[in-house]
Amino acid sequence: MAVGDAEFQKKCLGKMQDVATNEGRTVLFVSHNMGAVSALCNQGIYLAGGRVKALGEAEAIVTHYLTELFSNEVEDIAQLRFAGTGKEIRFQDIVLLSEDGSSLVFGQPIGYELSIKSDIDLDDLSIGSSLFTITGTCIGTLFTKERFSIKANQEIELDLIIRDLNLAPGSYYAGCSIGRGSQNTNRSDLEIVVGKHAFQVLPMSHEGDSIATWHSGWGSVVLQDVQLTIVS
Repeated sequence: MAVGDAEFQKKCLGKMQDVATNEGRTVLFVSHNMGAVSALCNQGIYLAGGRVKALGEAEAIVTHYLTELFSNEVEDIAQLRFAGTGKEIRFQDIVLLSEDGSSLVFGQPIGYELSIKSDIDLDDLSIGSSLFTITGTCIGTLFTKERFSIKANQEIELDLIIRDLNLAPGSYYAGCSIGRGSQNTNRSDLEIVVGKHAFQVLPMSHEGDSIATWHSGWGSVVLQDVQLTIVS
């Protein structure tokens, strides 16, 4: 499936669902796409070190696996770095701006303190960032309009703030990059780190409101700035 286009993948997924549902066969599905695993599979097996670490409903197993994989206990950020990046410039640390460092209340801006160090002089750099659900589905991506420069052997700190996103209660993780370009030009990344920082959005707000009844099937973003008008 990895080498097929979107239409080919759609046909493959549809055929697997048809075989499993209508023909009563067992399908063993192996994929790096955790969203597809959650959607297609009834049961999941979490293997670690050649042993079964967990066995149960697929969505629960995927959540267990990703929670451990992107755990905030990962101290060495190099473990989360994309291969081939971070050679000239790199994140030294990425810290979630919250009271406990691991959770936010609903409606709270998502903020990161980015510590960056470079080996060479670089300019016209920007930050890219994506947010993912715990099952690996990308919610959205940003590229900062602001540009910055850095000198050789210099270490700088940047604050990245995302406002008014209104993520629904649940578990999420982020990916951050340093590079040049954006969605309007060819983006070239020099550094990519994914999984630092993982965090929880709690079902409460600073105003005391609760959205504990939010259903996961409604999605990951609570759309609030809406208006209904009766026209007749």
